[in-house]
Amino acid sequence: MNKELWQAKGIELAQNSNTSAWAIADWIVAAHDGVKQGGNFDTYADAARILNWACGSVRNYASVASAFPPAERHNDMTFGHHVAVAGLRDKQKQHRLLTCAAAENVSVAKLRDEVRKIKGQKPKKKMEFFLDGLSYRDTEIMRELAHLDGVSLVDFVKKALVAYVNERQEAEAARPDTQVGAAIAQGRDARQKVFLPKMLVQ
Repeated sequence: MNKELWQAKGIELAQNSNTSAWAIADWIVAAHDGVKQGGNFDTYADAARILNWACGSVRNYASVASAFPPAERHNDMTFGHHVAVAGLRDKQKQHRLLTCAAAENVSVAKLRDEVRKIKGQKPKKKMEFFLDGLSYRDTEIMRELAHLDGVSLVDFVKKALVAYVNERQEAEAARPDTQVGAAIAQGRDARQKVFLPKMLVQ
């Protein structure tokens, strides 16, 4: 694939909201193949520009696609599940964990925790389980924004949630006929009692 065709494919992927993470990751890796064949690709920079991503995210996607060629992917597991085990050097452990996760319907968050245990690391904080329902890309965006703000991912999400709640609280304060509006009118802390799960305000 020459550079022009590669770029056109990337633009197509970027504009399609249904594009899978694997499709984007494989597209990035395809540029590496182009470089090996003497092409004038500036892989990560070009991909980051086309996708409007940070180079770090582009590198992460490429590394996962390289670690799991198409024939080695577990189709019943998400891209995020593969990311969770990619840090293990033992291929057999990777595939064993993915197989067990599929059989037991294990979430990405719990799989990451299992990998942490294998590595002898501490389990993750409660907030990270809250992020488990997000796509891998959405989580990556949050990580990038947190990095720009110079805070941890957990602190960034807390700050974003509090900002959202404050905004909603102001809007609901003008509507005393609603549950939240009534709570505000009565002087309760609507942010903690109505909107946020308990774990987010500990």
